[in-house]
Amino acid sequence: MITNLQNIDSLSVIDNQYVTKQNGTFYIRESGIFSVKRFITDSDGNELFKFKLLRDGFTLFGQNKNPILNATVNTRGNKELNIYIGNEKDKLISVFRKNLKSNYGEQSYTASFFNKTTGNEEVLEIVHNKFKKNDTVYLYKGTNNERIICKIQRSGRKFSLEVPAFVDYVYMITIGLCLLKFSDIENLESFEQANDGNQINNYQYS
Repeated sequence: MITNLQNIDSLSVIDNQYVTKQNGTFYIRESGIFSVKRFITDSDGNELFKFKLLRDGFTLFGQNKNPILNATVNTRGNKELNIYIGNEKDKLISVFRKNLKSNYGEQSYTASFFNKTTGNEEVLEIVHNKFKKNDTVYLYKGTNNERIICKIQRSGRKFSLEVPAFVDYVYMITIGLCLLKFSDIENLESFEQANDGNQINNYQYS
């Protein structure tokens, strides 16, 4: 069960305007085959944002088509994504990491960030259940204050995100996009290994 935060300890990373006032559900979607459209909707089907997947990361766009943030794969073996505000690489706001060790049926990740509300550097732990195809985002995991602040359900390349009140929902969407990007990286690596490690130079995202 997701945990509602209190206003006094709300989670704000991208901007205070994105901090939810109540529980909400958001969807990461793709449509089309030859010309793929990628977008974020709310539970009523209203389009909120668009995103673009790139070979080395992704960009999230607002309604005005201006970039809200972008993420780039770190060179450390495709295991990190650096997340920046806007379209530049001069304001790092978060680092998303894939943990090298994993339990049977689970893969964990961490996301470090600066919480504008508390003024502290904090870390989320994300646990992916490979069998149930879902992800749980924990704040303060392993402590007496442990809270679940997002539940992500995967259905192919469609992700649904359940977000409680007082959480930066755009940052949770960013977490979902990081998971989608890592899934693509893993699929590409598996494809290349299956082809005897040959470089696949024509593999591109739209």
